[in-house]
Amino acid sequence: MFNISEVFKKAKEDKDKGALSKNDAGPVSMQPPRMEDKVSLASFIDKDPEIIDAPRAKEIYDEALLYARMIYDSDLSGEQPLDNDFIKAIDKIIVALLKRSKELFKLLLKAYPEREDYIYYHVVNVCIMSVELGIGLGYDRNKLGELGIAALLHDIGQTEYSDLTEKRERFTKNDYNRIKNHPNRGAEILGLIAKGLDKKIIDAIRHEHERYDGSGYPQGLKSRDISEYARIIGVVDVYEAMIHKRPYRDTMTPLDTMRAILDNKKAYGLDILKCLIENIGIFPVGTYVQLNTKQISLVVKGNPKSPFRPVVDIVSDADGSKLNAPRTVDLTQSSMLFIDKCVKGG
Repeated sequence: MFNISEVFKKAKEDKDKGALSKNDAGPVSMQPPRMEDKVSLASFIDKDPEIIDAPRAKEIYDEALLYARMIYDSDLSGEQPLDNDFIKAIDKIIVALLKRSKELFKLLLKAYPEREDYIYYHVVNVCIMSVELGIGLGYDRNKLGELGIAALLHDIGQTEYSDLTEKRERFTKNDYNRIKNHPNRGAEILGLIAKGLDKKIIDAIRHEHERYDGSGYPQGLKSRDISEYARIIGVVDVYEAMIHKRPYRDTMTPLDTMRAILDNKKAYGLDILKCLIENIGIFPVGTYVQLNTKQISLVVKGNPKSPFRPVVDIVSDADGSKLNAPRTVDLTQSSMLFIDKCVKGG
């Protein structure tokens, strides 16, 4: 049973959520930021007037995709320090999301252009969504950078299991037992090729398939024994995979994906699930939906406190006729309108 009210129960654990009012002004480094490098978010945005419109978001997305290809296709047998351009590519994602641009979300909802390229798109998408959750949790700029690095590198261990990742059939039990070692292998690879990488990043990669209730792998860790970065990446990894097609199943809608995750809520913890719903949304920006009036609409803004009632642009009438100009409606202000289902659009 899909019970949204359970997700919004306040987590009992005390958490240090930090503050969004303090963010490192420069690109993320591999070292903790100095106090003199910190500025308020408002001040940072004022000093950086760049508009993150659709073309700019596409540039940022493509640059991250380029680095994903370079890293995942490289020789992973020797040291290859992560260079400043790689760090800057992740920082551009952070900047776009701190500016509250949702253009990157419209890109990550799209189907993968080529099936064999799924790994590159997957890790970039997981990076974007993980950073968004980090913002929701109040992470400062440096922590967002560490989370972004871990998210982009989280599947590096799968590079040694290409015979499995390229399978078109569901995994056998033996396949599953083999692939379960990829988090450990990923941590080992990064320890070799990126010496000096912060332990928090390595732990995030090693733990990203661990689950809050102990049902994960490879160690069966529970609760707070699991890195918080890993808990974020873990739920986002599942979400991103479900909303995209796999050889053995079709794409799932964001609504059905969220329903499936919440059906297994004990695996993730209510604090992370609450953040997922409030920051990604039941209907993420860029999702096409059908209203109860049969009108097709595009979600353009979420309402964190009313996740089933986002702001939408109505793009076509009930008879399928496209409108000359979209009509924007905040569903929290329109009691007679509600979302009936997700649909394919674009």
